[in-house]
Amino acid sequence: MRIVRSFGQVSRISALPNLRRAYGVPGGGPADLLSYRCALALGADPNQVIEVMGGGIEITVDDPTVFAVVGAEGTAIVDGIPRHSRNGRLRVERTLELAAPQRGWVTYVAPAIKPGEFALGHPASVDESAPLRISPSPDGYSQTELCERDWTITLDSDRRGTRLLSERIASIEQGPSEMAVPGLIQLPPSGLPIILGPAGPTVGGYAKLGVLLSPDRCALAQKTPGTVVSFVSVTWEEAEQAEVAFDAALNETVARLAWL
Repeated sequence: MRIVRSFGQVSRISALPNLRRAYGVPGGGPADLLSYRCALALGADPNQVIEVMGGGIEITVDDPTVFAVVGAEGTAIVDGIPRHSRNGRLRVERTLELAAPQRGWVTYVAPAIKPGEFALGHPASVDESAPLRISPSPDGYSQTELCERDWTITLDSDRRGTRLLSERIASIEQGPSEMAVPGLIQLPPSGLPIILGPAGPTVGGYAKLGVLLSPDRCALAQKTPGTVVSFVSVTWEEAEQAEVAFDAALNETVARLAWL
């Protein structure tokens, strides 16, 4: 598999956890765990998964190859022939081109270790129009200003973090550097929140306004810059229940796809 050209942010996703996180190296991993796990269930080679964020990619192969493609919706051009539904497994003789997404933002593509074509459709199981749920602030900060406003995702968002634009939140004094995790919402001195991504910092001293729940991180990953989002605070108990329900639904989806 050779990448001929790409536009957008292209990252290779490791199948193994980054054991150096304790030393300050970002943990990495997929921005959209749901789509990534679905791709693996369809047979994506875990050692060759490519994440394409906000753009397209063109790939050539020397021999006929079946690819697993899961994530944003858009057109796939397989050996010069457009296909308007690309999620699933695609057999490619020479070239595969994934055009810029028409809906969504992140796509996972890899050679598949399973044979045969299969049309999946969109794997999302979350309400894309719903407010994004956040757990209480680990430092006890108020979430009122964050939750009462609509926020626009800015163009400089990437795997390091999603940056938000709206009326600024009143500044909170910076504290000592502490552990930071993907989904953490930090408030820098600018008063404009940043939601840490999989390639974000592992420590930070900015005020911690809350942590985005796992299913809502998947929903956020598929939102394009310019999209308006809102937040709703949930209790620790509600957050735990949502995480358990998401894990169960994800495992059920993966188990079903594993038979295909």
